[in-house]
Amino acid sequence: MSSQENNSTKKPNSRVQANRDGLGAHGARQNSAEPSGARQEEQLLMSPPWTVKVISGVMFLMALVMLAVVVLYVLDFSSSSPIPMGGRIFFLLLPLAAGVFAALSGLKILKARRWTRAFIVMWHLFQTILATQILFSLDWPIGLFLIIPAALALLLMFIKPTHDFFAANLDGIQPQA
Repeated sequence: MSSQENNSTKKPNSRVQANRDGLGAHGARQNSAEPSGARQEEQLLMSPPWTVKVISGVMFLMALVMLAVVVLYVLDFSSSSPIPMGGRIFFLLLPLAAGVFAALSGLKILKARRWTRAFIVMWHLFQTILATQILFSLDWPIGLFLIIPAALALLLMFIKPTHDFFAANLDGIQPQA
């Protein structure tokens, strides 16, 4: 066997060598004729399991709750309040931004973005803490409404199908064998 044939069957020793040989980060041959952008991403993604779809649904539900809070606050915006106008605008924009970010994370978790896991865990831990306080302040319907989706999302975030989905889709790009 010639040295050139021998080099083509070996895995590269470094990323620099891999890029020089036209190999991707996982040692797979890169095809320059592949479509770029979103189409390539959609082709490479593993289909999300039911656990990820439920987590995404919970995040969209929380985004709708934040939107409802904003609507209720806007309806009550003209009433007299001891909070100055700057503070009232801040308290209007804060749940709006949280709702937009919750909806964005609900969408991006379906595309296996790694940052969504950290945000969703953080969101639902805070939601669990707030829901526990609300639950024990004798406002139990609202507390249950907040704690059940948070517990469900936290539970589903750490089970095997969700872990396998994120392991197979490294930040939206599935490793090629």
